[in-house]
Amino acid sequence: MFSIGFIAHLLSTYGYIGMFVITFLETSFFFPLPGDSLLFTTGVFASRGNINLVLAIICFYSGTFFGSLFGYYLGRKLEQIKEHRWARWIVNEKNLHIAHEYFEKKGKLTLLLYRFVPVVRTFVPMVAGAANMKFSTFVHYNLLGAAVWSVGVTVLGYWLGHKFAWIQDYLEYMIILIILVSVAPFFGKLSFFRRKKKEE
Repeated sequence: MFSIGFIAHLLSTYGYIGMFVITFLETSFFFPLPGDSLLFTTGVFASRGNINLVLAIICFYSGTFFGSLFGYYLGRKLEQIKEHRWARWIVNEKNLHIAHEYFEKKGKLTLLLYRFVPVVRTFVPMVAGAANMKFSTFVHYNLLGAAVWSVGVTVLGYWLGHKFAWIQDYLEYMIILIILVSVAPFFGKLSFFRRKKKEE
């Protein structure tokens, strides 16, 4: 969990370059970074006039788009590192076949919404690449998905910060709430599959 103080320091020290780098890394291969927290907090700060909202969204959008492309590229290269023990569970032919089937059926919706789930947004592009999802399809929905996340979360923070002046004093609680809402569908689906497996 990243504190507001840490995010404020990151923004004041690295500015727009930091916005791009953080979202690029988190959506490509390095998951322990403050994605939702950074976007939402930036939106709130922008509502106070401390940050240019449009420039922030451009940085977030380009960071998550190109980060996902890099993650996809890493996924396509997994075949070359399958001798490494840590990569075998991903490169396993059975797992790749399952992933390929999944992306054929539900890949488009996944690419639109996966960024809203922490950790998952780091690995989906890599898995899509490893599963040989069609590149043009990936790019198309990556463009849309990057826009939905970068614009949606940042503008939400901006709107709430503009509408409710007191929200900046409760940013920690708002971020916790956003994270809980983000991971709820993931754990809900996990619980569903566990029940289904027990019934079988």
